[in-house]
Amino acid sequence: MKMTGYDENNRLVRLPESLDEYYSGAAKRFAHITGVIFVPEEFEVSGGFARGDFGLLRAFLADHDRKITVRISRDKVLSGEDLVLFFPDFLYGFVEDTFARAIHHKIEGSGYACRECVGKREIRLREYDRLFGRVADDDMTAAFEMGMGRLLYPTDLAENNKAQMEAFMKENDLGLLDFLAREPDGAEERAAYLTEHELLDREHIGKALPMFSDTAHAQTVAALLAYVNKKRKRKRFVL
Repeated sequence: MKMTGYDENNRLVRLPESLDEYYSGAAKRFAHITGVIFVPEEFEVSGGFARGDFGLLRAFLADHDRKITVRISRDKVLSGEDLVLFFPDFLYGFVEDTFARAIHHKIEGSGYACRECVGKREIRLREYDRLFGRVADDDMTAAFEMGMGRLLYPTDLAENNKAQMEAFMKENDLGLLDFLAREPDGAEERAAYLTEHELLDREHIGKALPMFSDTAHAQTVAALLAYVNKKRKRKRFVL
């Protein structure tokens, strides 16, 4: 298996490629990682489960409480059959109960529940997808990340979960456009999907365009304008 990471500046970082190597060092040294490309020796997806050796990935996620995007691929060359899973951040702490003389565990955020979908030998995709509503209630930006990952790479994505994610995107398209403006990496691909499936309101695009002033957004703006102009051409005036 092979696992590669990248940090906030999109720089590649070599990660351990076995559990022995991972546990031989301090896990906290990888706290700056924001994304992972995980290539197991082999895995298969069917019936709402991805099956393979995910022990190293599970260990990494268990020690990483910040938000992180994981791309699981069959090969070093990425393809449309990959799995792209976003895991929100979470807070794991303790609360002291003075009267009971006890200390209780405290977990805040949906990121912990999402990570629990990853086992040593399987990833429960249906369970992960069902958590989308909970993630959306906690953090809209995290929901955008999670939903776009599954919609763009819909490996074994059930139709009802797809419909839920698309409905959320359409209902919150202004916030989604703001998210695309703040996250230029991958924005063009995301904009292409959103326009192709007509999940963006034309008037909302017009309001949001000034946010896409950075040159990094050139291709994204082109996709949005093409969609707006196409919608305008469809108009018919009847006298």
